[in-house]
Order: sequence, then structure tokens, then C-alpha cells
Amino acid sequence: MGTDRTPTSPWPRLRQVLGDEMLAELLGIDQQALLGYATASAATPEQLSAKLEVLSLTVAELSGSYNDFGIRRWLFRPRAVLGGQPPAALLAGEWDAASSSSKKLCSLVDTLAGMGAT
Repeated sequence: MGTDRTPTSPWPRLRQVLGDEMLAELLGIDQQALLGYATASAATPEQLSAKLEVLSLTVAELSGSYNDFGIRRWLFRPRAVLGGQPPAALLAGEWDAASSSSKKLCSLVDTLAGMGAT
């Protein structure tokens, strides 16, 4: 993604923008686990950390063009370039930062951020 705006801990910003319920859904975890990871009472697994980082960068990039409501809507709005799937679908299932899903999401965000977003 274009600009590196990675915060020290992505949990507070993501919880603020997305809320615990939506964030847990996007990460594929339950809210109890989210609270444990977010409060550092449990170590965040490596695979989840990779997904969290991509989601954090996505939210950071979109923050320049969208408010919090717009970011939430953007994540769940079907996109023709994704075969009618919403960007959130790219976060589902097993996760690898080098996966095609991760690359598609980053590419889509870069394209939209460069256009002033849509």
C-alpha cells in the first residue's frame, strides 16, 4: 500500500473505526478472543497479526478519503473488480500476507486511494 501509517498497536484504531463486532467478524474470531488480543492479555497469533496488519493499513489508507461510516461501508460493498464480492470477503479464511487475496485487497485500496476513493 502507498503510505505506511501503521500504528504501534492497530487494535485501538480498528476497534474505534469498525467496532468490536465487525472487527471480530472481519478477523474471523469471536469477540472474547478479540478483547484478549486487544488488551494484550493474550498473544496475537502470527496469522491473525498478518490479517490485522493488512486491515490496519487498509483503514489507514481509506481514512484519507472516507469517514468511519464510509470505511465500514466500503469493506462490505460488492466490487465488480472482485467479481461482485466485497473487499471484506478477501479477509475470510486462512490468511497469508503474501496471498493473492492480500495482494488484491492492497491493490484495490491503492487504486482507490490514488483516485481520491470511490
